[in-house]
Amino acid sequence: DHVEYDNEAQVVVARGNVQLDYLTQHVEADDARYELRTGRGTFHHVRGTFAVQRHPVPKLLISPNPLFFEAEEADRLDDNTYKIRKAWLTVCKPGRPVWKFYAPAATVRLKQSVRVTNGNFRLFSIPVLYLPFATVPAEQRRDSGFLVPELGNTSQKGYVLGDSVYWAPLDWLDVTLGAADYTKRGWSQKEDFRARPWEGAQLDVNYYGVIDRGLQQEDAPPVKQGGHEAKLLFTSMLPGGWRAVADLDQLTSLTFRLAWSETFKEAVNSEVRNTAFLTNN
Repeated sequence: DHVEYDNEAQVVVARGNVQLDYLTQHVEADDARYELRTGRGTFHHVRGTFAVQRHPVPKLLISPNPLFFEAEEADRLDDNTYKIRKAWLTVCKPGRPVWKFYAPAATVRLKQSVRVTNGNFRLFSIPVLYLPFATVPAEQRRDSGFLVPELGNTSQKGYVLGDSVYWAPLDWLDVTLGAADYTKRGWSQKEDFRARPWEGAQLDVNYYGVIDRGLQQEDAPPVKQGGHEAKLLFTSMLPGGWRAVADLDQLTSLTFRLAWSETFKEAVNSEVRNTAFLTNN
């Protein structure tokens, strides 16, 4: 609405409905001071979207600008770096985001990462977890690191405390390893391995196990229901019209599945099928 320009210093001071569009950056603010020579600037009461190259997955806003933030103040340090204060960020739809990060301070480096300091993770605007430091990938590659801890309380497991580490050494391979402590029963281990080694090929390996101290009984020894289940799925298109498939499942006991399955459909399934075959078209 109002702009003052210093020709000698090449500085713009603007107030009211300020908007900056640069490449994939879109920033709106109540006021701004912007240096044309260096590209540095300071904005107040900011709303913005930045392009983040991500593959579509559930619970993510898929658009040219999926990273949305609001902040009291934002400093533009260069073409690709912003420091924002008293901000919240999300990659959900900004109207009513399912989850978001709130942070007194955050640094956005386009094509690299978003780093949050002393923030918290909020689900439906309810603070769930304090995060002294967190990072969100903002590039086509995936970042390795620790995931959000698993916290909970159930009548079967007791208090649950666990965490997982995510490792993506290659663009076609990633691994997730995790463990959790169940105060009433014991501790669990889980692993997810995913690979797409060549076009038309898929390899997924999943493992879940529980070392169980046992279900307490009156005047009887504890009933142990521990064990594990490991699954492997491999599919691949091969030369000459061939297709290879292996769908393998190794389960220690039906008791383990009944006790620890997360879904009703899986818990009541008493069969374990293992299949491998080659077909030619």
